[in-house]
Amino acid sequence: MNKKTIFKSFTIITSCFFLSTAICAAKRTITVKNSITKKMKQYKKFGTHTPSRFTIKANNELIEQEKESKITLINNKLDVRYDYAFGSRRSGAKVVTYDIPKKMNSITITFNWKTEWRILIDGAKPLSVKEISV
Repeated sequence: MNKKTIFKSFTIITSCFFLSTAICAAKRTITVKNSITKKMKQYKKFGTHTPSRFTIKANNELIEQEKESKITLINNKLDVRYDYAFGSRRSGAKVVTYDIPKKMNSITITFNWKTEWRILIDGAKPLSVKEISV
């Protein structure tokens, strides 16, 4: 085999791998509940401050406080985005990606400013956190 043949073979194999991964992605639906309370959202530094705006999205679907929603997972991954604003002074957004175990059919989201992930899901493994420009 010459270099050109090897490269073509590698390209075909690589393309097939990515194609089959996209086609065979495991999808399932779970129930996600937003159990973030007003007290959980309060930030305590030089007094207690409550955000004027605080939203939660799970895989791009808005979930209101104390509400549930059916969310489709792909390969057991759940992206939870939170956006917040303290008036016009401070605002931000982050996306926390979780690996949701196959045995879990429903999850509850809570929040804590003092943890690394801030978004908390019991029994699920946090994979990454990414700050989003707003």
